[in-house]
Amino acid sequence: MSIKSGQRYKITNQLTELAVDLNGGNNKSIIGWTPHGGENQQWIIDEQVNGQWTIRSVSSQKYLGIEKAPDNGTHLVVLDKPQFWDIEILPDSNDPTKPSVKYVLSHTSLAIASDLEFL
Repeated sequence: MSIKSGQRYKITNQLTELAVDLNGGNNKSIIGWTPHGGENQQWIIDEQVNGQWTIRSVSSQKYLGIEKAPDNGTHLVVLDKPQFWDIEILPDSNDPTKPSVKYVLSHTSLAIASDLEFL
């Protein structure tokens, strides 16, 4: 599977199987939540001219990123301005319809591994 720019995806934590969820309480912080298919768990992944990607919330139209320099325990949030990600499909994916994906925030060491499902 390759990532298709402009498509909606569900991003799921590989260990917990919880969906990457835009918290409805504050519409800013990202939490892990039981998948339910709502727009706050849907993400549009867009390829940029430089080959990097942005990840945008369907429900808020804001971009997945961080507010400060990454460190252990850095929390993801959504932001008005896009942050850019390098995205790699990992070769050990067992289910081609839900590949394992590695996201690295551009110019940082922040990396996230997840499952990705086309909606």
